Amino acid sequence: EGPGNEFVGELKVIKDSPPMPIGQWKTSAAIDLGDRSLQTFEAIILVAVAQKFPACQTVIVQKAEFSRAEIITTTQVDLSERKLTVGHANLLAALALTDQTDSLDISKNPLGPEGIVTLARALPFSAMENLNLSNVELCGKFDSRGRGTFNATGIAALAGALSVNTSLVSIDLSSNSIGQGGATKGITDLTQALSVNMTIKSCLLYTSP
Repeated sequence: EGPGNEFVGELKVIKDSPPMPIGQWKTSAAIDLGDRSLQTFEAIILVAVAQKFPACQTVIVQKAEFSRAEIITTTQVDLSERKLTVGHANLLAALALTDQTDSLDISKNPLGPEGIVTLARALPFSAMENLNLSNVELCGKFDSRGRGTFNATGIAALAGALSVNTSLVSIDLSSNSIGQGGATKGITDLTQALSVNMTIKSCLLYTSP
């Protein structure tokens, strides 16, 4: 049944993995999903189940631990500087989709363009107001001398999402090498998105890494 209804029997949250008896969900203090890569719908179910059963205090996804206090019982989700990668992006997207999340800080995590593409798919349906994507390798990985390869896929997906999002008030995109090496497409895409977005009041683009 739906996440808001009473669960019975077993719940198969992750594809290609054994179902977990509901009794175990109700009593387990920690749920370890190992190295599995979650699909977005799987991550949404996981968050809903963790909300449903308060015994669950920790969720572990690809060796990253998320406590209940960090992602379930707060409106201000701060997961900055946690070494989160593209493998965690669908869980972050699920958090962006929960009505409870008002602010999401995932700065200083090497999500890369692919991780941001995944997160961007959730933003048109998100109700949160504040998003911090500072220093997430949005446009690819660059060294201290600015050497690297610019990748526009992440910023293009983000710009598309921002053009239709109606909840965000502020977004931090600083320290992401936007416009690196003379590339202007990222700035152009963002400018166009912000020109039609009617809710964003603050968009930070530049600070030193």
